This record gives sequence, structure tokens and C-alpha cells, in this order.
Amino acid sequence: MQNEFNGTFPAEIGELANLVNLGMAYNDKFLPAKVPSEFGKLTKLQFLWMTDCNLIGEIPDSFSNLSSLEYLDLSYNKLQGPIPEGLFQLKNLSIVYLYRNQLSGEIPTPIESLGLTEFDLSMNNLTGLHSKLEAFEISDNEFTGNLPENLCASKTLTGVVAFSNKLTGKVPESLGGCHSLRTIQLFNNNFSGERLAWNLTRLEISNNMFSGEIPKEVSSWASLVVFEASNNQFSGLIPMEFTSLPQAITLFLDGNSLTGEFPMIIESWKSLSTLNLARNKLSGPIPAQFGSLPNLLNLDLSENKFSGQIPPELGLLRLTTLNLSYNQLTGKIPDEFDNLAYEHSFLNNPSLCATNPISNLRKCLTKTRESKTLSPSSLAVILVFAVILFMVTVLLTFFVVRDYRRKKLKRKTCRAREIYRITVPNSEEFVAVKRIWNNRKLDHKLEKEFLAEVEILGTIRHSNIVKLICCISSEDSKLLVYEYMENQSLDKVAASEEEDRERIVFDLEWLVHRDVKSSNILLDSEFKPKIADFGLARILAKRSEPNTMSAVAGSFGYIAPDRRLQFRGCTLGTGDRERGNDGDEHTNLAEWAWRQQGEGISIIDALDKDIKEPLFLEEKTTVFQTRADLHEPTTAVSAFNEGSFASFTPV
Repeated sequence: MQNEFNGTFPAEIGELANLVNLGMAYNDKFLPAKVPSEFGKLTKLQFLWMTDCNLIGEIPDSFSNLSSLEYLDLSYNKLQGPIPEGLFQLKNLSIVYLYRNQLSGEIPTPIESLGLTEFDLSMNNLTGLHSKLEAFEISDNEFTGNLPENLCASKTLTGVVAFSNKLTGKVPESLGGCHSLRTIQLFNNNFSGERLAWNLTRLEISNNMFSGEIPKEVSSWASLVVFEASNNQFSGLIPMEFTSLPQAITLFLDGNSLTGEFPMIIESWKSLSTLNLARNKLSGPIPAQFGSLPNLLNLDLSENKFSGQIPPELGLLRLTTLNLSYNQLTGKIPDEFDNLAYEHSFLNNPSLCATNPISNLRKCLTKTRESKTLSPSSLAVILVFAVILFMVTVLLTFFVVRDYRRKKLKRKTCRAREIYRITVPNSEEFVAVKRIWNNRKLDHKLEKEFLAEVEILGTIRHSNIVKLICCISSEDSKLLVYEYMENQSLDKVAASEEEDRERIVFDLEWLVHRDVKSSNILLDSEFKPKIADFGLARILAKRSEPNTMSAVAGSFGYIAPDRRLQFRGCTLGTGDRERGNDGDEHTNLAEWAWRQQGEGISIIDALDKDIKEPLFLEEKTTVFQTRADLHEPTTAVSAFNEGSFASFTPV
């Protein structure tokens, strides 16, 4: 109360038996003096305030008699010696300020049983607590300074409860070796330090200034049930050992500076009920194994940098609270969370969506559209494959079109020649161009022979001979330009209607030709037959290639003694739809027909089924029989030599 009194405190104050409040603080003008022991007589005294009064000596033992005392402040003096043991037996004492003195010795044993609300013994020379201390509880006070170093001197300490004070400094290292210790509650103070090597059941250190990484030794905390370390300065990665706490029920690490990905493998959190990792710098995917924690009810991962999709396994949990807000999550939320109960669980995740959107979420696109979102590597592979497929398609199309055009242009092909249909410019008419390939130079004799044939063909005018328009010659090929025969050759249309075949036969006039065969009989638009190829191909053929012409006149299937037999061989083909040499080089239509007859097989079986009308069957059988007889090797030659063709029925 800062006055100008001097001298000493009068001992007679102790005689005031009904005194309740005594305040004499800030009288530093008093001479140094001891606290009068007579003050111990004030049994009704409730308030004693003697701060900064130049007190010396020891606190009188008589203070143990102040049974009504509630407030005691002897701070900022020069008191010495131990604290009287009886002082902490006062049941009504709630506020004790003894700081800034020179007190020494141990703090009296009963201190833990006091109902203190404010207790400050800082800045003294006290050496510890009583050796039998089992619990230290000073919560919800204004205590400052450090915790005593020898709290566990007795090795019987089970709990340190000092939350909601103004304590500072590091937690005594001796607590790390206190095997009897089970509970530490230091939250809401200003403690600092990095080492947390305590095997406890309950560790609550939130709202302090602890720093460093979570030690890997945390795996030895097998009995830990509650670990609350919110709002500190922990940093670094979360070690996998942190997930091997089988008894853990509550884990709070929110409000720190933890970084990196959360361990994807959770070793043993089978009892975990609440996990809070909010307000850190964690990144990467949310582990799918969270969904396998059977007792998890509360999960808060908000205000981090988690990315990727929300594991669908989380939907299997029966979560009471879920907070994934303020992350970088993408994709569709599990259907189990697509309701109003979780409308505030996904705030500020722009890339999240829902099937039935709740507030703050957009509607998911269809699966078809979502499937279009591919990674760059997938797009590159698809692009390369598409280019290759396109090139293959173009090449195949080119070859198919080329072959189609060639087939469309070609009229006939053999080993030594090709025939094309060419459009006459400024006209709708066509000409046939036969290109005869020749890789050897013709000798003079063959050249003259070829030119002679060309000259003859160019001058012949006959209704049944294909007209040669011109010839173009070079060293490696010859081009013969003919009139265009629209309906191809006789061997290609022998399977046409009967009336067409009969018209073709009766339109042919008699003429001498060295190589009569159905492939050399061409048909115009009205199926009128004309004969082509007077041996030009034979002249230009290579010696190493087979020739369609033999040493004698004729071709495979039509080797005959004269022109009549060749002609009749062609007409024979119109009756049975067989080509002259459909078998091989040594088997021809005439020989086949003759053998059929010689083996006793009915001629009717050889006829085309389309012309077997009963009305004319006998006449057609006779015609076929006659043609077959003409091709019997001996009979045909004899008939020719004897001039007995008149006995055969004309065709």
C-alpha cells in the first residue's frame, strides 16, 4: 500500500483477534525486520498482503495457526529458510505468492492436496518436492517459471497436471526416466523443446511451443491412449512408426508444420476413434487404409494439400464428423457422403463433384465424358497408334484401289501380255490395247514376221475378225490397238443363256485360223463372235515360257487335224459349259467327252442341266454325240482324210 512509514511492524498487531484483512504492502522504507511471530494469533485473518516490505529471516512457524487464511502474499522480500510444513496444511488457503525471495529447502509434502488456485514459488532456492510425491497438480493457475527438476525423485510419480498456467522452459528430462509416470498434461503453457521420449498413457501438450520432428521412438509408446499436440511447431514427415500405436484412441496434431505424404501403410490403429491432422502442410493422396480403421468416428484432414480422389473405402466408415475442406482433392465423392450431413465436409475443393450435388459441390459429368480425361502419356500412346493405323489404312486403300483399277482396265492377262480398256478422248467409245511385253530383242526374222502379221491384220475386213486399228512398237514392248469387244471372250460367257450360245455358234462363218479356241473368240455388245490373236503372242514369247501354241496349229484342248475340228471343239464347249482344258495340259474337253462315251456313261449326263428340256433332248444328244465322235483320235482323222464329213449332221 506504498506509504512513507518507517521503523518496523509492530508486534502488537497480533493482539487484534478479530482482524480479517491486513494489507501493508510496498513499505520498503521499513527497516529490515522479521515477520512478527505474533501474527500467528490472528485466527480470523483471511487476507495477508506484505509484498515488498523489506522482510528478512524465516517465515514464522506460527503461520500454521492461521486457519482462516485464504490469501498470502510475501513476495519481493528477502525471506530465507524453508517453508513451514504447517503452512500448506491450511485448508482454506487458495492463493500463495512467495516468489522473489531466498527460500530454500524442499517444498512441503502436502502441497499436492491443497485447493490452490494461484501458487507461485518462483525465483527462490527451493530444491524439490518431498521424496514420496505421487502426483503433481497445479492446473488453472498463473504459475510462471520452470517445472521443478526433481519431480520424480521418489520414482513414484504417476501424474504431472500443470495445464493452463504460464510455465516456460523445457520439460525436465528426468521425467523421461520416470517409469511410474502415466499422465502429463501441460497444455496451454509456454513450454518448448524438441525431445518427447515419454512412454505414457496420456500426453497432452497442446498450445505450447514444442518443435522438431515426431521421434521414431514413438513406436515404443505402446500404452499411449491420448496424444494431443495441437498448435505447436512440430515439422517434418510423419514417421510410419506413428501408425503403430495399438491402444491410441485420440490423436491430435493439428496446427503444426508437418509436411510430406502421410504413410500409405497404417500398421496398427485398431482402437483409433479420433484423428485430427488439420492445418498442416501434408500432401499426396489420402490413404485408402483409413477405411479399414474399425473404430474411427472423427476424421479431420482440412487445410492441407492432399490431392487425388477421396478413397471410396472411407464410405465404409461410420463417421460422426468428417472434414476434408481446403485441400486439392479431385473427382467424385463417395456416395455415402452425398447428403446434407456432410455438406460442410468438402469446402474449397473446386475439383470435387457429387452425383446428387449438395451445397458447395458441382454435379459430376457422365462417365463417358470423364473417360476423355487422360494422362499426357496415354494421349501420346493413342496418338502414335492412331497415326500408324491411319498410315496402314492409307496404304491398304491405295493397294486395293490400284488392284481394282487394274482389274477394271484389264481385259485379259497371260504371262506375256496384258489387255487394257482405254477411253477414246472426247468420246464415250473405248478401244482395247494389248500390251505385249518383251524383254529380249527380236531377231530380224521374227521382227519381219511380226510386222507381216500386223500388216495382214490391219488390212483384213471380215465380220468375224476383231479389227486391228494400229500398232505401236518399242524395244521392250509392243502395243496393239483393237476395236473394243464389250462381252469378253467365249470362254468367259459359255455359261450364258442357251439362246445366246446358239446365236454365237450360228453367227460364226467358216475361216482358216491357226489358233482357234474359245478364249480367242470375242463377243461384241450384241454377242456377235469375232476371232482375235493370229499368233502374235507366239512370236514374242520367251523360249523359257510355255506357249499357248504347239508345234502344230492349235492350243491346249483343241489340237485337231483341221479348222473344222477346232471350230467344233469350240461349239462343243457351248453345250456343256466346260472349258477346253479345265483339267490340265494333257486333258481337254473333246477327249473328256469321248472317254465319257467310251465308258458307257450317258451323254445326257454331260449336257448342261439348263438345256435338258425333254422336247429337244434327242436332237441335242445327237449334236453332242457327233461332236464327240469328231474328236475321237482315230475316227476324226480318218473322217477328215476320207472326206466323209458330209455324213455328220451340220452345226
